[in-house]
Amino acid sequence: MSCYLMNEKEIGEIAAANFVLGIYNSKGSFYNGVTKELVQYESAEEAAVALALQNIASCQARYPNHGEIAGGFLESAEEEKAYLAGCLTAARKAVYGFPMKPMKLYGLVKTFT
Repeated sequence: MSCYLMNEKEIGEIAAANFVLGIYNSKGSFYNGVTKELVQYESAEEAAVALALQNIASCQARYPNHGEIAGGFLESAEEEKAYLAGCLTAARKAVYGFPMKPMKLYGLVKTFT
């Protein structure tokens, strides 16, 4: 199975969908299927950073010998910091932008899992 570092905008869109009024709004509540616990985030930005950190950890677990951060997808701590900031900014923009079409959002979430 392969793994890749998701685009900042994609992570922002997934996180924001749960805070935009409409059909997907979970008001920041997410169910963790692994721990069987309900997880609560206060904002799309907070959720985006959490998703990004898990994506980084997943890439590192999949490609441990290709680099120290995200399996070599990120070259330095500075790049990691910039990536996290980009995900946060993308979530902020997505909350106030046009909502993503349902099937496109479904495809992104399916790709992320």
